[in-house]
Amino acid sequence: MHVKSSDTFYVLLLIISSTVAQDCSQPCSCSAAPPPCTLGSSLVLDGCGCCKVCARQLGDPCSLLEPCDHHKQLYCDYSLLSDSDTGICMGDRDFVIMQWEPSNVLVGQPP
Repeated sequence: MHVKSSDTFYVLLLIISSTVAQDCSQPCSCSAAPPPCTLGSSLVLDGCGCCKVCARQLGDPCSLLEPCDHHKQLYCDYSLLSDSDTGICMGDRDFVIMQWEPSNVLVGQPP
């Protein structure tokens, strides 16, 4: 297998940025405009309280700077991965089912 130098560069850049991204001791450096979030994703403050970010959703990887959507009672479970800086967004099973259940849809009824 041949690995291109550009692939190696991007992997190295990803490792460095994720290592630096976990440090809240640095001054805040946020973009002027909030990021565009996908439909259903909340705009929340990162774990440092610096920048607005799109909240991670159920099953997404999460971290200090990429927090889970607390409006949906999701939390970052760090015990699921061996990397202690990264977790998976989890939630209370009953609350998550209640949030995603299409209770207001009437089958067979015209809109």
